[in-house]
Amino acid sequence: MLVDLIGQAKNESMRRELKLEDMGDWAGAAVALVGAVFVWTQVVVQRGQHRLQEAETHRQQATAWAALSEHWEVAQLVAVGPSAARWFGVPEEKSSDYLAAIEEFRAARVEFLEFIELDSVNDYDWDKYDKGVISATSRLSSYHRSVQRIVTHLAQVSSLTLRGRLSIEVAYDAFGIELLRVRKHLPNLVREGYAVRSSCPGPLNTELALWREIPIEEVAKRIGWGNFLEVARVTAERITVFIDLLTAYAVELGEIGPEMQNHESLPPGSELASLDRLAIAWSAGRRVSLGRAVRFVAALDRAGKKARRADSRIYPDWVFTIFLRFGRYASWAPPRNGFIRAPWDMLMRPVSIIRAAWRSRRVADVRHLVSPYEYRAKLPAE
Repeated sequence: MLVDLIGQAKNESMRRELKLEDMGDWAGAAVALVGAVFVWTQVVVQRGQHRLQEAETHRQQATAWAALSEHWEVAQLVAVGPSAARWFGVPEEKSSDYLAAIEEFRAARVEFLEFIELDSVNDYDWDKYDKGVISATSRLSSYHRSVQRIVTHLAQVSSLTLRGRLSIEVAYDAFGIELLRVRKHLPNLVREGYAVRSSCPGPLNTELALWREIPIEEVAKRIGWGNFLEVARVTAERITVFIDLLTAYAVELGEIGPEMQNHESLPPGSELASLDRLAIAWSAGRRVSLGRAVRFVAALDRAGKKARRADSRIYPDWVFTIFLRFGRYASWAPPRNGFIRAPWDMLMRPVSIIRAAWRSRRVADVRHLVSPYEYRAKLPAE
């Protein structure tokens, strides 16, 4: 009997311990559940706050950009030239006034060559020349102010985007097609005139001699608005990369449609994957952080090669060399399947990042114009 009683007591004690353990397990599970609910609630709240912040940021950017509408109209005229009157609805009168101001500026600057060709020039002539240049420059002051406002705003927005303070999605919703319509002409707003700051008169004389030959519309693109605005190289790079990131985002969304181009041109957006463009993106992103540089180059490379795969040449050049060598290309055209080139592009992305980092050490300044000799070489032969 005594043994049985002791056994029953032990069993009862074990049952109580098991019950306490079960209660402890249930309590732990309840605490874990409450913690998970709390974390989930915080995530939901933060996501809601993030959406509200993005909406407010978008409202602020859209409002600021709308307030610059008149200045943006002038900036389009300066960047594109008189073609802006036909393409973007700039008033014809405004375009004519702009060309008249550029013509006056050209006449005042080109007079410098006439003084050099004369045998003797007195101080009165030089004073008259200086006053003419000042007067012609002052006539461009209204265009200068409008371009200054646009470039300053783009510099601020691009700085926020590159530092991660403003998402590219919000920036695209605020600016969007307005910037992308003239993305190939926007560098004209920050470019410097050729050799204007050089102490040697030779390059400047060559540039002014070119002004005598080319149409006034081309002179308007070579007077160097970067000189008027004193745009720093870093600022010009930031704006350039910002426009490229907007373009890459539009390519990913499929919102960049076909453009007028000849049959030898690559698809729109494919120029994003060029080595010089990637090097500029690396240079601008590296000033923020290494991660930013890698992210920007990867985004441009991905979007550019995605656009390039829309071309019929979806294979690397060495594949076509093999086809030509064996005489198969003429009789059997390779299939146009995008997925054939896509894995190769993905595998080569780290290589593109490394090449961009290496190239960034000697990438050209985005503000520089081509020399007059290069410009003449590109002109069609008469």
